[in-house]
Amino acid sequence: MPLSITAFSQEQLTEKGIVGFEGVARETPGVVLNRPTQNFNNFTVRGIATNGYNANLQSSVAVYIDELPVSTIGNTTVVDPNLFDVERVEFLRGPQGTLFGSGSLSGALRILTKSPDLKHFATSGLADLGLTGSDSFR
Repeated sequence: MPLSITAFSQEQLTEKGIVGFEGVARETPGVVLNRPTQNFNNFTVRGIATNGYNANLQSSVAVYIDELPVSTIGNTTVVDPNLFDVERVEFLRGPQGTLFGSGSLSGALRILTKSPDLKHFATSGLADLGLTGSDSFR
């Protein structure tokens, strides 16, 4: 059975500048993210979405961190994880009810974290830079 999956390793996420849900949606064919506020993430996949914001409808995209489903309020994903230092991110398009339950009518987003490596020491970092004011470039 063919599957429609887009997967990103940590190296690909870094290369493309993806640090959150917006970048995953931008780089995944057929996926649009409706995000009017920081904690409001509503995915539309292949034109399928639930838009009854006040009706507490279930989201059409299941979001998982490892094997844990992320809680939703109505049809929005409340958690907004930083996609840094993860193993990979997968977006499975199309109905995924067999593996991910009824909340995955149009797809599933899986965020797989790295397993600890107890034999090697490594460090990494992520920094954001912001400039404010009109005199920043003078």
